[in-house]
Amino acid sequence: MRIHTIKKYEKILNHFVLHKGYLGPFFPLFSEKSLHPFIFGVRDNYYYYNLINCFPPIKSGLNVLENLIINKKKIILVDGNNLYNVLNKKDILIDVKNFFLPKNLNLIMVRYDFCFIQQLEEKNIGIMFLHNVDNFAIFEAEGKAVPFVGVGCSIVNGITYPFIINTKNNDLANWYLYVILGVFRRSLYRREKKKNEI
Repeated sequence: MRIHTIKKYEKILNHFVLHKGYLGPFFPLFSEKSLHPFIFGVRDNYYYYNLINCFPPIKSGLNVLENLIINKKKIILVDGNNLYNVLNKKDILIDVKNFFLPKNLNLIMVRYDFCFIQQLEEKNIGIMFLHNVDNFAIFEAEGKAVPFVGVGCSIVNGITYPFIINTKNNDLANWYLYVILGVFRRSLYRREKKKNEI
């Protein structure tokens, strides 16, 4: 079962590894003596997760996001003072304006402030994306009856869809942003197609 799972995610795992999304020895990739498959982090901060177990929540979270956009639900991106910085870095290939370019997308991006999530009205909110927020924001989100994605958070407990991605790394930040933008556009295409079929 484990070998099958490794093969299934081998290409994307190689991409994360070669672009230094994770710390640890690079080769051999799946050496039993290596901590490599278990290390995620940024320099000076180490979080130990099994990488093979990190990809299914990402896939599930993106599928949920796609279906919610098709059903015109509200998407809230909550930034813990990192996403804006990522979007405005010169090495990021996607322009911040293009991130909001898809029309008919019910998308709101806000900076996190203390108790902000607690005060949100749940009506019509499909999903929340929490980017590099502190643990208190995660506890706030847990109190809402809304699924949420935690991107680059230091804990995974309580997070509906943990995205273990180091967005401080430019290559992985580009990968993440293009994946999200791709889901936005594919969802809107499917929504229009569904509308025309009726």
